[in-house]
Amino acid sequence: MYREYNPEVSKEKIFNDYIYLSISKNEVENEDFTKVDKVFKILDECRFRSRGKLTIGFEGYIREIEEVYEIEEIRNYVSTMFSKYPYMFYYITSEELNNAIILSCIADVRLIYKGEKKAITELKPSENPTSVGLDIKLTKELKEKIIVSICKYAEKVGDTPENTEEHLLKLFPSK
Repeated sequence: MYREYNPEVSKEKIFNDYIYLSISKNEVENEDFTKVDKVFKILDECRFRSRGKLTIGFEGYIREIEEVYEIEEIRNYVSTMFSKYPYMFYYITSEELNNAIILSCIADVRLIYKGEKKAITELKPSENPTSVGLDIKLTKELKEKIIVSICKYAEKVGDTPENTEEHLLKLFPSK
């Protein structure tokens, strides 16, 4: 179950639910991190129970073909968020490839198309999801920063090395 963040969201609710953090176009344009900061504060209080529970979405953008990682102002916003919270991928879920989509906002991305260019969200259930590919290129330094930040944070909040490794494998699957 996804629950959009609002001030009434409590630690107890996070233990059982996923959190959908909806970031508006206005928040992106104004570089407003007020809501993000509140969500991260609650996630921090939940410690390891919040691992992989956050879905981040961006609202107010009319996209026919563009994905969030193709919109420069969103890429800048996510880069700033990553600077503030280098361990943010500890929280972000792998469901619906949200971790890969957000990672694509701070990495170099090459889109691979077979046939007509379509947004991933435009694919019909009967279409092969491999008809659109995403090649995420991370610098060695960026990948190392993400891994070290997640590992240090996981240790700080009392998560097990096994859970941390499993979470990292969802972010960086072996090829």
